[in-house]
This record gives sequence, structure tokens and C-alpha cells, in this order.
Amino acid sequence: MAGKKKHYEKGAVLIIVLFIISGLAVVSVELNRNVLLDHAFSITMEAGLASKPLLKSGESIAAYFLVRDFQKEKNEPGQESLQSLQKRLCEWVEAYSDRLKKWNLQVEVEDENSRFPLRALFPAYKSEKLRAEYHAGMLENMIVALLVAHGYEGGENAAKVCARHYVEQLLAWGGEKVLTDEAARWYKERTPAYYPPLRAPENISELLLVYWPDVEQELARKVMLGSEEAPGLLDNCSLWSIGPININTMKTVVGWGLCSTLNQAWNFMAELEKGRAAQGEWLRPGWYADIFAAHAVLAPPANVLDEQSRWFRIRVLADRGSVQNYSEVVGWMNKTRMTWVSRTVL
Repeated sequence: MAGKKKHYEKGAVLIIVLFIISGLAVVSVELNRNVLLDHAFSITMEAGLASKPLLKSGESIAAYFLVRDFQKEKNEPGQESLQSLQKRLCEWVEAYSDRLKKWNLQVEVEDENSRFPLRALFPAYKSEKLRAEYHAGMLENMIVALLVAHGYEGGENAAKVCARHYVEQLLAWGGEKVLTDEAARWYKERTPAYYPPLRAPENISELLLVYWPDVEQELARKVMLGSEEAPGLLDNCSLWSIGPININTMKTVVGWGLCSTLNQAWNFMAELEKGRAAQGEWLRPGWYADIFAAHAVLAPPANVLDEQSRWFRIRVLADRGSVQNYSEVVGWMNKTRMTWVSRTVL
């Protein structure tokens, strides 16, 4: 009996030991997991903290570069192409990046004045009314072209009616036109319900919220956001710039807005982009005049088009292998500095 009792006791001890070892193994695995997570988190935190001054540096480099370039007295009339300016900026940034041990810095400049200025639709003074009406017509033409480019099958004339209705509702959204009872009911019936703010859009996504009864939701989203077939309206509009649009960098969709028919729009912009590319690194004044005349595109009112820019969008990427941080800033420039009005960091 005593022998059996000792045998049972040894078995019980063995089971207890096994339980203890299993528990220690679980604790060890969890501790290792926590250590690895802490290590990964610390690396990410370190990279995030290190990237912030780098992103700021990239923004400052681009701002300094643009302002200094604007200050230069040019020996010949005309404007340097944006591609040429971007090329010189990239060379400058690459030389700076070579001095960084673990990081790669990339800086891209976009001309904000190449986009359609949404704020121009909402004039602050009566003297700007004519210019605002012209921009409303431009936006209609842009939407017509985008509708057809994204597969609208109702024909050009029907697309013009759809585009006009959208622009009227956008103006009502911003308080420039009276909101119809039908539109007010539609906003009230949304889930959740919302109401037009009666001021110019402050976020580009507001364009997606505007009442547009003529167009199916799927097509409307394509027109606004773009698809594989064609670009979208949002990527061709600026919340910040009030114009004028820079003809030297004007986006294709924006250029369509200068034309009254689709065939005119397609042919005009194809020729304009070809002529712009042929100018090379230096764009002579008025290089586009013959193209306007050849395609019977009427000259817009004053302060709609220009050959210079004051507004820019700068994108900076700080890359450290698996860790990437990104910033996008928008600002306006004078002869001494850049003033930022928007900054997004991811």
C-alpha cells in the first residue's frame, strides 16, 4: 500500500510539474509576443517621429525653391514649364536625400492654378458676377464631357441639361441660388438628414453630397471620383485657388470647360497639349493664341486665364523601407514666402 501511495504521489507531482511548465510556456510566449510588439511599435514610433521633421524639410525645400525661382529676373519673356521646374527640384532633393542615412525623400509640386477654382463660382463682390457666371458655364461643360466620357448614353444635349441642373444645385448649396422645395425634401429624406450650408464648399467631398436628380448614383460617383475610363471632377477642382487658371499647366478636364461642344473640346485640348509639349522647357507668351483661333474657342473674360501661378500643392514622401509617411500642403506664394492654408499628414 505504501508503495502504491508513493507511486500516486509521484504521478500527481509530475502532473503538477507539467501544468507549471505549460503555464510558464504560455507566459513565455506571451512575454515574447509583447516584447516583439513593443519593439515593432517603438520602431514605428521612432520612424514616425523622425519623419515629421523630414516632411517639414521637404515642404520647406519646395517652398524655398519656388519662391527663389519666382524672385529671379528672367533674361527673356515667358515661363519655365512645370516639368522643367519639377526636374530641377528633384535633382536638388536627391542631392539632399543622399545625405540621409536611412531615409529617401521625394517632393512633388502641382500647380494649384491648373485646377478649376470652385471659389470663383461664389463672388464676394458684384463686380465679380460676370466672371462667376463664366466659371459656372465652364463647370457645366466639364461635367458634360465627364458624363459622356464615363458612358452616359443620353446624348450631348441631354448631358448638358444634367450638367446644368448639377451646377444650379451646387450654387444653391453655396447660397448663390434659392434652394427648391424638391431639393430641400431630398436633403431631409437622407439618412442621416443634412442641409446645404449656404456657403462655398470647404471640403472637396461636399460635391458628392449635392442633389443631382438626373443621374444614377453609380454614374454620378464615376463623374465625381473618376474611374479606369476617365478622370473625375474632384481631382480637377481646387477649394483654395480663386483663379486665374494657368493656361501653361491647365488640366485637360478644365480645358474642356472652355469649349461649347464635345468635338470642339476633344480636338482643342489635344492640340493645346501637343502645342504645350512642343514649347519645351520655356513657354513663350501667347503660344496658345493660334490654337484658340484654329478651333474657334472664344477668349474668356479677364482674370479667367493667365500664364503664371501663385497657388501650389506640394506632396512629400519620406520613405524608410517598410515605413512611409506622406504630407500634402496647399499654399499661395508671393515674392518672399509661401503661406500654407491646408496641410494633411498620413
